[in-house]
Amino acid sequence: MTAPPKHDKRDLLPATVLVAEDDTGLNRLICKALARKGIRAEAAASGREALSRLCNNGFSLLLLDYMLPDMKGSAVVEDLRKHNGITPFVVMTGHGDQQVAVDMMKLGAREYLIKDTDFIDRLPSTVERVLIQIRTEQDLEQARADKTKLEAQLRQAQKMEAIGVLAGGVAHDFNNLLTAIHGYTSMALGDLDPQSKLYNQLEHVQRCAERASSLTRQLLLFSRGETASKSVVQLNDSITEMLKMLHRLIGEDVKIVTGLSPELRAISADPGNIEQIIMNLAVNARDAMAEGGTLTIGTRNVSMSEADCGGVPGAKPGEYVCLQISDTGTGMSRETRERIFEPFFTTKEAGKGTGLGLSVVYGIIRQHEGWVNVYSEAGTGTTFKIYLPAVEGAAEDDIADDASGLTELQGGGEGILVVEDDDDMREWCTIALGENGYEVFEATDAAAARQMFGEHPGSIALVVSDVIMPGKSGIRLAEELRAVRPDVKIVLSSGYTGERSGWEQVREQGYRFLQKPYTMIELLRTVRESL
Repeated sequence: MTAPPKHDKRDLLPATVLVAEDDTGLNRLICKALARKGIRAEAAASGREALSRLCNNGFSLLLLDYMLPDMKGSAVVEDLRKHNGITPFVVMTGHGDQQVAVDMMKLGAREYLIKDTDFIDRLPSTVERVLIQIRTEQDLEQARADKTKLEAQLRQAQKMEAIGVLAGGVAHDFNNLLTAIHGYTSMALGDLDPQSKLYNQLEHVQRCAERASSLTRQLLLFSRGETASKSVVQLNDSITEMLKMLHRLIGEDVKIVTGLSPELRAISADPGNIEQIIMNLAVNARDAMAEGGTLTIGTRNVSMSEADCGGVPGAKPGEYVCLQISDTGTGMSRETRERIFEPFFTTKEAGKGTGLGLSVVYGIIRQHEGWVNVYSEAGTGTTFKIYLPAVEGAAEDDIADDASGLTELQGGGEGILVVEDDDDMREWCTIALGENGYEVFEATDAAAARQMFGEHPGSIALVVSDVIMPGKSGIRLAEELRAVRPDVKIVLSSGYTGERSGWEQVREQGYRFLQKPYTMIELLRTVRESL
């Protein structure tokens, strides 16, 4: 623990001393003597006056005459302890009674001064020493409190890290399953009459799988291991796709109202990060509306001038998209509003909030070169206005789905080696590629892949490999295969994000990458483009 700072008399200037002394002349002398040392002092002529002053004003120290006209010093201390909490005090007395000294020290007196001939000369240095002692004790107490708080934050961070690792692992396994579900459902739909009942039912399965994919993205975001993969995003589409999930998340007591600009510009963003912003703010709004209310989500285009950006570090004038999320909840005080983006700060009960939600939101917004303004007062609800740079010249109608039809993505008999340790995933990839014009070879790990590659040296044009596998990674396998045949094409895939996906190495080596879960169209397009 860091030692509290040492103080000298210059640190005592803010201190105010209350002098409880019924002798008006002596009281004045005491106050003047302290003033010469830079210590502010105020006078009280009785015990009751001292108690009243201490109750209504903050004093650093009480100089207490033991024999006041209305009550003894001990009674003043007892009354303070009972009603207002004890103020540090020094006892002054005209009689050197040893028993009085003992009794007052037991009550907590810092010093016991006798009003003798050199009393006024000794008093200022005694008061200085006591004030320094009080300040040091306060600093020590604050240091201990800070240490306790930091220890609690460390434990919370460690817990969140452990949960994040678990969440990332669960999301990885789910992504393998969801890729297979997506794929098999797509193949089944291709064999069915679109007017049939079964076709409609399988479409529902596919939509559920898409929602599950969104949930796994949330898990990966929570694991704090994601890599920001920016693309052109239409904010209105992101909000619309999330509405069903938001309705389930916030419950029936909260009404969701949207006001989305029909001509909204696009932004360059990580879609998962944008979802997390909306999700976290919606959850906070729900918690602020325990008795129900209205959550309003709106979007609009805004032009920001130099003056508009003046108070925002790093902000540049230009075209922005504003995401506005408002609630009719309890609102926030100014003190709370000033701290909401601090890590670990939360107004929720223990166990009901990590204190990370809004700090993560703030971090995401800053990573996207935007900023957030918060408007709230206690009892009036809260509004968040998030400003994100618009993509130059990209309007809503410019963003089109360029997914090619299956016919355009058919293979021409090229050999594809699928390396995947998950049986369901590998089987689906094999079927999907085989039914679309490719000769497919299978391997469960890097060792089996090297053997298969050696047995068919001229037949394999492209390798589709998982990154994380038992034994050797897909990245290492790709390096070994390229060493044998530099012309072989490589597509790597992972259900993880961030460091565990090996994204940095994938990018450095120039490999194509498929983020799980992916669809059959995405698989076929990536393979076709790689070849």
